[in-house]
Amino acid sequence: MEKLYDSNYQEIIFSADQSLIEINWRLESEDMSLYDFRKEMLKLFRLLRKIAPKKILWNTKELKFILAPEVQTWINHKLGLIPQVQHSKAALINSEYIFTLVSLEQLLDEMENLYTSQDYKPKVFKSKDAAISWLSMD
Repeated sequence: MEKLYDSNYQEIIFSADQSLIEINWRLESEDMSLYDFRKEMLKLFRLLRKIAPKKILWNTKELKFILAPEVQTWINHKLGLIPQVQHSKAALINSEYIFTLVSLEQLLDEMENLYTSQDYKPKVFKSKDAAISWLSMD
């Protein structure tokens, strides 16, 4: 595993042999401003475009930033500009924080149009082990 990015808010690591990018949000995300969040996401989007991983693990278990509807729309727009993401198998580990959880569920509902194949629609998990197990299946 290679650490690609590390900040107060998230860590992004990559496993070349699994073609897996893992995004681990941190509890400090509660203190993020909208500017900070967008900056963090733009960094992630650049890495997704550059690496084009076959698998993405969004670990939002500790994410405490609430994704307002306009932020959800912005994320979907930006992801739509990265065709590689539409062909990546994606797993999301749910946040433990109810308001973040609800906003993530809304985001996933909006993402329905982004993924052209049922095979690539993100799946939601409660644990990292379950998510990794599913991502490892072909």
